[in-house]
Amino acid sequence: MSDLICTCYTDSMKLIWSPAVTLDGNIATADGNSDWPSDTDGEQFHELIRKCGAVIVGHRTFDQYKGEVFPVNEATTFVWTSKPENDKPIDDVEYVSGTPAEVIKLIEAKGFSNCVLAGGTATNNAFVAAGLVDEISATIYPLLLGKGMGLLTLENFKGKLELIDTSQIGDGVIRNRYKVLENS
Repeated sequence: MSDLICTCYTDSMKLIWSPAVTLDGNIATADGNSDWPSDTDGEQFHELIRKCGAVIVGHRTFDQYKGEVFPVNEATTFVWTSKPENDKPIDDVEYVSGTPAEVIKLIEAKGFSNCVLAGGTATNNAFVAAGLVDEISATIYPLLLGKGMGLLTLENFKGKLELIDTSQIGDGVIRNRYKVLENS
């Protein structure tokens, strides 16, 4: 697992987006269910977060997986929300608001040099559209959902990626790591 963190591509904090996605580009069913990630994938996801020390997750995704996936032991979970003052304090969880760039600056100011982006769709869209993602570590599942919650819903967006690594993690599931070269 030591190859999960590599050199930063910019002078600022490195943001690694880590989605589990179906072959047709969905991160959840239309009703929000995303129960397909394997135990191996979950363990590797948590290991990446622990190595980075921090994860950004949207409020709805956090609420859906609170106690199950989040918060991650030995890491700080930053929950991106429009109303952080309404949330009850939880150990190792910080509720943050602001633009994606402001959130990154806040996390950097707390001493983090690496952070994982863990979605949902609106959160993914915001950080990707802002050009803040440096690397993508996508776990691709051999599933087709048709209608579901897309990985991204950005229109007129194009990103150029460079494949860093690919590996099989069992049962037809693969993980591809990409360096983000440019967004437009």
